[in-house]
Amino acid sequence: MDDAMTMTLPSYPRVIEMIKGQIYKMARPAISHVRASRSIFRILDNHFQGKKCEFFPEPQVQLGDDEVAPDACVVCDPSKVTKTKIVGAPDLVIEILSPSTRRKDMEAKHPLYEEHGVKEYWMIEPVSGDVTIYSLLENGKYNNPPRTYPLLSEEDKTNMARDGLHYLIIEEFTSPLFPELTIKLSELFEYLEQ
Repeated sequence: MDDAMTMTLPSYPRVIEMIKGQIYKMARPAISHVRASRSIFRILDNHFQGKKCEFFPEPQVQLGDDEVAPDACVVCDPSKVTKTKIVGAPDLVIEILSPSTRRKDMEAKHPLYEEHGVKEYWMIEPVSGDVTIYSLLENGKYNNPPRTYPLLSEEDKTNMARDGLHYLIIEEFTSPLFPELTIKLSELFEYLEQ
């Protein structure tokens, strides 16, 4: 028998998260998720190069007894960074929503990040091109409602301007936590405009 016929794919370790005693196995991401990851990784890696705060793509994060694997995070306290994971709340956490993780990111991780004091939590919708930002307030709760920044088509912008709604046209957003970090929606979601 031909060796090529008997070969099997290696068994890669799966990403596993544990939230409030529940185990979650993560599926491989869809292409839209991968494209959004690539964009946000490039933007944040460039921005945080040489700065005190450090950007991490796809780290393992321990929050008390829980362990999660956000799509990205930024940590400003180097004592939280160990050889294998981040222990304690990152300053910024980013989740890219997928059909298989949307509910968990919104209903399980959102309160977990709030409880542990993650100062800023972004949820990126890679198909429609939205970014939703939650900021931790002085009372220890996230702002409600959060700020949402949608990618608008050129047609939408033209129609909004024609209808006198030009003040609603948002082409970029700035991180409340890192005011020097401004991201153009067209750059983040460039793959949607191809």
